[in-house]
Amino acid sequence: MLLLFTASFVSCGKDEAVVQKPTLIGKWVYISNTNETYKLTFGSNNSFTMSILMPYENNNRTANGTYTYNETTKIISYSVVSSNSGITGLLNYENVKFNSTSQWQTTVGTATLVWNKE
Repeated sequence: MLLLFTASFVSCGKDEAVVQKPTLIGKWVYISNTNETYKLTFGSNNSFTMSILMPYENNNRTANGTYTYNETTKIISYSVVSSNSGITGLLNYENVKFNSTSQWQTTVGTATLVWNKE
């Protein structure tokens, strides 16, 4: 009887909701006010690829390399390995803020870029 009581007590406990921590890993899209479409894919191995579709130029530009994300400073740092977009070197997105698990934002100069999970 004690075993039965113990089993029923354990099974009646409240289930706690598991809160999913936001992550950059995955595919993200940002569309600028000039209809340029930026797509970023962050890999779990710290690799990234970016494609930029510029409809007014009928041109698709790409860049890839590695990235790091510092949760304390809220900075994503990119090291571009190859590019046909003119993007070179080390770049940073600062003030990274997750609005949800499917949206994050960053500031570039005076602009705020809002990225949505694709």
